[in-house]
Amino acid sequence: MARELPDWDDEEFIHNGEGFYETIDYSDDNKSDSELEEELERIEKEAKFRSRREFLKLMGFGAAGLGILGSGIMAFDWGCGTGKLRRAILTGLGIREWKYECENPTNFKLPFSPLEEYARIEKDILKELGRNDGHSIACVDHAVKVADFIADNIAKRVLETVDTYDAAEAVSKFKRTDYIKMIADEMANAGLFYSEEGLLSRAFDPDLHQEGYFHADCDLIAFIMMHIGRRHNVGMHPLLGPYHLYLTVDSDKEDRCYIVEPTEFRKIEENGSYVNYAGRGIGEGFFSDYDRQKFHGGIVASKEMEEAALLHVPIEDPKILKDGITANILQSLYADAKREDNLDERIAIFNILERTVRDGTRNYVLANNYVITALDVAEDCLKHGRVDDASNLLTHAEYGFNEYKPMINQKGLLERNIREFKQKLAFGRAG
Repeated sequence: MARELPDWDDEEFIHNGEGFYETIDYSDDNKSDSELEEELERIEKEAKFRSRREFLKLMGFGAAGLGILGSGIMAFDWGCGTGKLRRAILTGLGIREWKYECENPTNFKLPFSPLEEYARIEKDILKELGRNDGHSIACVDHAVKVADFIADNIAKRVLETVDTYDAAEAVSKFKRTDYIKMIADEMANAGLFYSEEGLLSRAFDPDLHQEGYFHADCDLIAFIMMHIGRRHNVGMHPLLGPYHLYLTVDSDKEDRCYIVEPTEFRKIEENGSYVNYAGRGIGEGFFSDYDRQKFHGGIVASKEMEEAALLHVPIEDPKILKDGITANILQSLYADAKREDNLDERIAIFNILERTVRDGTRNYVLANNYVITALDVAEDCLKHGRVDDASNLLTHAEYGFNEYKPMINQKGLLERNIREFKQKLAFGRAG
C-alpha cells in the first residue's frame, strides 16, 4: 500500500551538513518503514555540522496528515546530536511514535499513582455519602487530566534534549535536579498554587478559582509530583511528618535521593498584609533535608511518635498511604457536614472511618481522626438525646485511644475529654 506522500515531487530535503540538501524518495513502495528510517539515520550520521544550530528549510511537508510542517519554510533546531529533525519526520510519517508515559515504571515502587488512588477513593466516598453530583466528579477527574497534561509537557521538553522517542529514557539521562525543577515550573505554568485543601473536587473546581488557577495542599502537590514521576519511571517516595507530607526523589546516582518540600514548588510573596501564593520561581526551601523537615512548621514529634507513626520514613506500605488519603478526604467532608449541622452525615463519615481502621492502621492521621471524630459525634448525639449512639461512639473512642496510643497527639487532653464525656453520659442516662 502506498505511503501518504508529501505535496511536492515525493521528496523530503535533508540537510547533509556539506552545504547542500539530499533527498529521500518516498514514492518507492518497495521501501519498508525500517529502510526509510535507516536512510534518515545514515544522512544524519554523515552530517558534519559547523555550528551548534542548523536550520532546515522544508517546503510543504504534510506527512501523515498531521500538518507537523505546513507549506512554506520551516526552521528546525537540530540541537547537538539530538536527532530532532529525523525524529520529527519519522513521527510525522507515523513510522515512529512518541512515548510520553512509561508502561512499566519499575523505579516507582508503589503499585499505583497516589493521585489516581486519591481520585478513586474520593469519588467512592462522595458516592457513598450521596455527594457525587456530576460537577464534583468531573472536577476530581480533571485533577488527573491536569497532572497528565503537566507530565506530557515535561516529556516534550526533555525529549528535545535526547535522541530517543521514549520520555522515560530521556528523563533517565537528564540531570535529576533540573528535572525536579522542571516539574515545579510546569506545575506553576498549569496554574497550580499552594493552599490548604483535602478534596480534589474543590482543589480543581473552576467555579472556586480565577480562570486558569487551581490550589492544592502539601499532600495533593506531592501526589501530583509523584504521578508525574511515575509516568516517567522516576522513583519517588512520600514521607509523613507531623501534620505534613513531603517526598524524596531518587537521584540519578545510586543510593542517593533529593528531599523535596512540595509547598515550596513556587514562591509565596509577601508584601505587608498582601500575600501572593502564585509567585514565580521555586521557594528557597524546595530542596530540603531531614533536619528541616523534622522541624517543619515548628512541630516536633516525640521519639515514640516518630517510631509508632513511621514519621520521616519513606512510605512503602500501600495501606498506610491509602489510609492517609481516606483520612484527609473524610476530614474535609466532616468539616462541611459539621458546618451544615448534618449529624446523620457526620455519623456516616465516622462509619467509613471505623470501617477503614477495622483491620488496624499505621497511619497516625487516620488513628487520631478516628478517636476525635467518635468523641465529637458522641457529644452531639447526647445533645440530641441519642444516648445509645453516644455510648457506642464512646466505646469506639476509648478503643481507638488505647489501641493507637503511641500515635495519638495530645494524649493528656484526649484522655481528659474521654473521661469527662463518660461522666456526662452517665448523668444523661440517669436523667
